[in-house]
Amino acid sequence: MINLSIIIPHRNSFNDLLRLLNTIPETDTIEVIVVDDKSISTTVKKLRNYRFRNNITVIYSKSNGGAGEARNIGIGHASGDWVIFADSDDYFSDNAFELTQQFLANKEDVIYFGVNSITELGNQSYRHLRYMKLVEDYLSDRKFENELKFHFLSPWGKMIRRELLEKYNIRFEETIAGNDNLFSLKVAHNTRRLTATYNVLYIITESKNSLSTTFSKDYFNSKFNAALQANQYLCSINQNRYQQSILYFLGRSYKFGLNYSIYVIKQLIKYRSNIFIGSKKIFNFQEVIKRRE
Repeated sequence: MINLSIIIPHRNSFNDLLRLLNTIPETDTIEVIVVDDKSISTTVKKLRNYRFRNNITVIYSKSNGGAGEARNIGIGHASGDWVIFADSDDYFSDNAFELTQQFLANKEDVIYFGVNSITELGNQSYRHLRYMKLVEDYLSDRKFENELKFHFLSPWGKMIRRELLEKYNIRFEETIAGNDNLFSLKVAHNTRRLTATYNVLYIITESKNSLSTTFSKDYFNSKFNAALQANQYLCSINQNRYQQSILYFLGRSYKFGLNYSIYVIKQLIKYRSNIFIGSKKIFNFQEVIKRRE
């Protein structure tokens, strides 16, 4: 019986993928689904020639559709009671699957875990801090449940009951960036029971070349539109107070020229975005930029 399905989108990061896979035990109760997002030929050759363990399946996507599409393919092949997502350049903590074992029989829809983050050189990073604060606030006072649900937007660092995804047909947006926003919000909205633990399940790796640290017009625009759509969805379910701040996009749009800045303003008007959300961060804008880029 398969309890856990671990879904990993992958593109051109073979060595990092092996590091991640080495942190997952070989057992009949865990299936690992790696979806290759049309890596270059040399990487695909490495994947095809490598002898993966019996509980690891590699699926080769015919299109470079991004992590969202790859995760959707993985969901379609999953058979476990629970789903865990991981990025190929991250990895699990030493006792991660002792932790998951404690929650397999739980009746909750989602289990939130602690996360940590490091740089490529192995030094402590900051990317985990906001997620840990959400978990810590909830564990200290259950009134912060919605903050945890609607602000913990990354797909990793949690166990999600697969039945929830199938019942409500929850899938990722197939965009180059921000594809997990609506997915996580729809999971949050349809979650009836949840729990959390301080214990760390997952280690985020801060890489200079990762998509999350890329600053290009296509990436920026994809993130911007994902934020607009996420806020629109939150309004549609009467959860306006959890909208994302769009001040960052307004403040950085000039990088791509006047016409693009005008486009951003028009989109904000079209979506009736509240530009005052997150306005207190304006006094610490340089730090916000550092953490967003």
